[in-house]
Amino acid sequence: MNQIEIYNHLDGNNLCNLFANTIVEKLKENNPNVMVEISVINVRNFFIVRGKTDSDTVLNLTDVISKKLESLKPESSKLLKIIDVILYNTSFEDKSLNFTGTYIKNDRNEFYQKIVNQNSKDGLYFNIKVDELHSIILFDCDKEDISKVKNVLLSEFSSFDVIKSDFSSETYFSDSTYGLNVNSEKSYKVLSKFISEHLFHLGLSNEVSINIFSKSKLSEIDNLNCEIKISSDKNMVKSEWLESLILDVFPINVNDIIKEFNLNGYNFESTILDSENNPYSKLNKVSEFILV
Repeated sequence: MNQIEIYNHLDGNNLCNLFANTIVEKLKENNPNVMVEISVINVRNFFIVRGKTDSDTVLNLTDVISKKLESLKPESSKLLKIIDVILYNTSFEDKSLNFTGTYIKNDRNEFYQKIVNQNSKDGLYFNIKVDELHSIILFDCDKEDISKVKNVLLSEFSSFDVIKSDFSSETYFSDSTYGLNVNSEKSYKVLSKFISEHLFHLGLSNEVSINIFSKSKLSEIDNLNCEIKISSDKNMVKSEWLESLILDVFPINVNDIIKEFNLNGYNFESTILDSENNPYSKLNKVSEFILV
């Protein structure tokens, strides 16, 4: 069994995601239709921000990110060192699409993340690595919070050994979703998660991989030139029937997806700070499954 790693929203890849999303949102202020493709790497001593954008507005990333960190944790005095290797004023090609998302119903990661998030809201920040097979939880936090964190974890997991550890040598990367503008593969990532939530709700799967593929340019994709392949742990219905139904029921064109989820007005920071505040949890297509 793999070790489950969970970080509070101001650490690990969550912090990289927050910074990537903050940069995208800042670029959108000058141009709502800006094209962006960036990633953030945290090597503990400094952050590296790399990628490209068609914006000609060069950001002061240290200023932008420091203000975001201060807004989330005003008491933080963290000195940020940022290396900016973003290529500005760069043209983008209209790409084809080949994306696969894998999802698990009642993901254990989400269970542990809620515990870490709730304590973060109460001002207690820590990270954990969980070995469920051997009932061990390693945790890391500020020195002055060790006793509090240990007590919290023991109260939640009394049968586990809870051990203080040191995660300071880890390197983290942002997830690609947070460094993209919505008029991109990002919208199809939202769509695939939306589809998976319906399959879970209808009992058609507990674990599913969804591949969305088209040779057409992203701006030209529709249900006639797009392929969806479903790989599931259950075979309650024929995959061909389910794939065809999905193409009929769900929005496939990128502009329709953006409209369906109001992605132009949605800040993906919300999915980091509160996993239940997301654009894909509504189940408004369930009745269309039942009627077919």
